[in-house]
Amino acid sequence: MIELATITAQTAVPTAPVPPHAWSVQTRLEPGPDTIRLAVSGRLGTEGAAQVRSALDAATAAGGRVHLDLSGVDYISSAGLAVLRAVAATLADAGGALVIVDVSEPVRLALKLAGDPVLPAAGQ
Repeated sequence: MIELATITAQTAVPTAPVPPHAWSVQTRLEPGPDTIRLAVSGRLGTEGAAQVRSALDAATAAGGRVHLDLSGVDYISSAGLAVLRAVAATLADAGGALVIVDVSEPVRLALKLAGDPVLPAAGQ
C-alpha cells in the first residue's frame, strides 16, 4: 500500500519558480503615442505562433503602425513567419504597417531566406 504524505503550510519548502518551457515565447505590448511596440522573446515555433498572433491582433486592433521587436527571438519557424506575413498584409490593407524594428541574427537570416517582400529583413 502506498501512503500519501500530507504537507502542511508549516512543513512546506518553498520551491524555485518553474522556468518557461524551452519552446515558449513571451510577448510584451508597449503602447506609444503613434505606434504600438510588441517585443517578442523566446522560440517562435508552431506552439508560440498562436500566442504571437493573439498579441499582434491586440496590437493591431486600432490599426496604424506596429513596431515589432524580434531581438529576443532565437528561432522562428515557418508558422511564425506565416503569422507575421498575415498580420503585415492585414495591416497594409487597412493602411497601417507592421515594421520590424529589431531582429536577432537567426531571425534576420530566416527573413532573408524567406525572401518575402511583405516581410523585409530589418537592416536591409
